[in-house]
Amino acid sequence: MFAKKKTSVGASNIIVSIYDMAPNKAWNETSPTNTVAVLNSDGPNNLLSSTPVAFTAIDTTSFKTEVPSRFTVATFSAPVTFSTSFAIAVDSRTTTAGGIAPGDTLSLTSDEDNLDNTLGYTFLRVANNRWYVADYLVGVKSNLAIFPILDDEYVGVTEFFNGVKLSALYPNPTKDVATIAYSLEKASTNVSLEVFTINGQQAYSEKFGNQQAGDYKITLDASSYAAGSYFYQLRANGNVITKEFVVTK
Repeated sequence: MFAKKKTSVGASNIIVSIYDMAPNKAWNETSPTNTVAVLNSDGPNNLLSSTPVAFTAIDTTSFKTEVPSRFTVATFSAPVTFSTSFAIAVDSRTTTAGGIAPGDTLSLTSDEDNLDNTLGYTFLRVANNRWYVADYLVGVKSNLAIFPILDDEYVGVTEFFNGVKLSALYPNPTKDVATIAYSLEKASTNVSLEVFTINGQQAYSEKFGNQQAGDYKITLDASSYAAGSYFYQLRANGNVITKEFVVTK
């Protein structure tokens, strides 16, 4: 979710990038009481791909309570494949070539407070181009809403991501009723499933609360959905997995 202000005339973009991860690439403290930063954490390493997103296309309507949750989609020209961990970066610096024009401002905000007050997998890049882990060193206490759309053509459905596995919706494409299956590797909290249009409008939402480890199935009635692409998103323990499906008529 974003808040923005545009004062420039002409082109202005944010740059969305994907990096692979490597050990000792991010700075952090060694404990909450140690204020000295050291290069001791996994962090973004090699730039794999990047794409611009027009400043005018960034959706901020999620701040209006009368409007359902929305999001902004960054589409890469080709699939990005890798066999290691990865990081997604949103660059809103005016110094970036092809980036935000001088005078425009953008802030990325959270969907809710992070209950553990730590973000071991979220990073901030500062003026000296160092990556810092956004837990006790930076003191960020929120869940930042950036996530990839996983494609089953490239991602095996047998894999767990942060303790959660989300299978391909079946059948896909679908005309009416479809099945969504997911698995939890361990007992999980705040489990929920949502479906969004390509523009981020919420089409379905169900909250399951706490669930034990195991396999689960949900029947989705998409008979009233307009033809087009949709995202289905599973949340558990603060982790998010999102995949895409198509409705035909």
